[in-house]
Amino acid sequence: MANAQSGWRRVVLGASAQAEVPEVSEVATAEEVPQMTTLDPGCEIEGKLTLDRSICIEGEFSGAIRCAETVSVGKDAAVQADIEARSIEIYGAVVGNVKATRELVLFSGARLHGDIDAPSVVIERGAFFRGETRMFRPEQAIRAPAEAQVLEVSAKP
Repeated sequence: MANAQSGWRRVVLGASAQAEVPEVSEVATAEEVPQMTTLDPGCEIEGKLTLDRSICIEGEFSGAIRCAETVSVGKDAAVQADIEARSIEIYGAVVGNVKATRELVLFSGARLHGDIDAPSVVIERGAFFRGETRMFRPEQAIRAPAEAQVLEVSAKP
């Protein structure tokens, strides 16, 4: 039964009876497909959200967001929260401070009321931003904790 096939198969008239079906190893597994959490339009959530994968917010959220990957705020979304993530993409409205370890992008039509802390900031024409910006070099963010540890060790008698 090595060649056993299951599931539905489309039959095309005039085509050979043995249509090629990809082997199981050729089909993408769940681990290979990047997963993204989505807050759909109409959802209203309040609280603290901590994620290890990307999230796309299309509804309303208030509280705090900490994400290891990308936070994307949709065009019609409304977020009132401080956001910490690797990358942040804003198409809609955000009220709160944002901190990205890689980049922040404000697309045309985006509105951000809050401070930015990121090594790379892109603001498209038509985006609105009110707040302060602090940009840093990514290697400085990595080096700073290591230097603090060295100082603590050398300060001990």
